[in-house]
Amino acid sequence: MNYLQIDHIDHAYGRHQVLFDCSFQMEEGQILSLLGESGSGKTTMLRLIAGFERPKKGAIHIAGDALADDSTFILPEHRDIGLVFQDYALFPHLTVEKNLKLAQKKGDTTDIRSWLKAVGLEGMESRKPDQLSGGQQQRVAIARALAARPKLLLLDEPFSNIDESLKFSFRTELKEILKNQSISAIFVTHDTKDALAIADKVVILKDGEIRQSASPEDIYRTPSDRYVAGLLGPYNVVQKSNDTCTIIRAEHVRVDDLGAHQGEVKQCLFQGEQYLLIASSNNQEWVVCSNTPYTSGATIRFRASEENQLKVSNR
Repeated sequence: MNYLQIDHIDHAYGRHQVLFDCSFQMEEGQILSLLGESGSGKTTMLRLIAGFERPKKGAIHIAGDALADDSTFILPEHRDIGLVFQDYALFPHLTVEKNLKLAQKKGDTTDIRSWLKAVGLEGMESRKPDQLSGGQQQRVAIARALAARPKLLLLDEPFSNIDESLKFSFRTELKEILKNQSISAIFVTHDTKDALAIADKVVILKDGEIRQSASPEDIYRTPSDRYVAGLLGPYNVVQKSNDTCTIIRAEHVRVDDLGAHQGEVKQCLFQGEQYLLIASSNNQEWVVCSNTPYTSGATIRFRASEENQLKVSNR
């Protein structure tokens, strides 16, 4: 049985429609990512699930109970859903302990220190938010949400305020916390790396429509269309028709002295372990991987792995 069920959701602000017939599901204990560019509708979807907005059409159910449909609308405070905002929204004048105690349900006598231990902040209960790093504040916000024992945890761009150098460790920590506590969670992100690293399921939104809903592995191996494929990195179009095209990811096109293709290098982009070459071959632009740099105007030969070609929708 699906734990969260989103059925045919439409939503608009005045005459501006922002979501179009959106449906997806998630199982209990899963981590789901809403992935998309700014303006794609992902934050609006989060607000609908939280209850800050009422959908114009469609239904939302959690654990079999209706949160919103044609005849039902449960207010946010009665949905038992936890929220972690981008700015963490901690009370600056209160200690970590008091921030968490405010979130506990009436009658819950659980020791706050158990939640701090869960997020790796043992011994910090007497500190105030301004005595913590940004990453520590984030973990306090997560602990506070967990202390309320929600049916579902929603996180809005949880890594947006984290330095790039720290993102890997924070992704790892967040996934470990959620899995150790068996928390069902949805997080909004525009960063493909965040979604692929943490989520059990990814829902990709584009201009208010769901383009694909699947596991990270399935999205990588069988993207539904060119937009989804492009989120996972550069690719080359091998064949194209009106409705579909055959693509091959840049990582499967490599410089090879015995390769069947020959091209002229237009640009060479350093990517750390390798270089990406933008090359022209038979009036077509290719993105080619190389272990060594090439100067503009250099001639290269390269091979394109036929077994890694993918057929996708042309939109």
